[in-house]
Amino acid sequence: MNIFSPAYLITREDSRKDYPYSSFSNDNYINGYGDHFPRLYRSD
Repeated sequence: MNIFSPAYLITREDSRKDYPYSSFSNDNYINGYGDHFPRLYRSD
């Protein structure tokens, strides 16, 4: 399993630095991608 975390999914400022770029802040939509990094599974 791998964690998918390209730069565009990472917050670069404030107290959430290096966390996923969230969709919401309080009750406001902020145009983010989600609250968690996606996990990638590979089946061979």
